[in-house]
Amino acid sequence: MRLIDAGARVDPGCCLLLEDWRSWVGVESGGWPDVGHDGPWLERDALGLTIWPRGAEDWRSEPVREGRPVRVLYGEVPELRRSLQTDLLGFRDSLRRWANTHCPDRAAALVAHADHVFAITAPA
Repeated sequence: MRLIDAGARVDPGCCLLLEDWRSWVGVESGGWPDVGHDGPWLERDALGLTIWPRGAEDWRSEPVREGRPVRVLYGEVPELRRSLQTDLLGFRDSLRRWANTHCPDRAAALVAHADHVFAITAPA
């Protein structure tokens, strides 16, 4: 997921997919979100995460801390997750409308599969 704040932009590393959005569950209580490989560098403090656009080349290296970081306060994380989940619910509803028109006999299965893959309605 791309993070943007006051002109700073952090793109995910490779291998990070939209269905990994649930990795942000528990961040505010000490968990670490998935940001992909060869991607951002995360630093944690008492109030939140500082996410640098580019981190270390591998986990053994010192971080590069290149570019402008995005700051995410722990108190903001639940609303960010709710906002993304709302967008995914909108996607699911649009997919349902499209599928009901173009493949009505498979619409329910397609929508259920998308819901499962993206964990749209799964409990947190």
